[in-house]
Amino acid sequence: MIADHVATARGVDPTALEPLLIGRVSLALAVTAYDQWLDHPDSDLLALLDASLVTLRAHLDG
Repeated sequence: MIADHVATARGVDPTALEPLLIGRVSLALAVTAYDQWLDHPDSDLLALLDASLVTLRAHLDG
């Protein structure tokens, strides 16, 4: 679903590298945040999603 949105926004095929990569990285970020939330049920899932993205961005900016 994310890949389709990215593909439409970029005017490329949904099976192109960029939309697939962005879709799968987004899924990985969401699953990681969800796992953390399950391990720490008192935490805020939206904050964990945001922290996941911020952490990835900091790592890539490295």
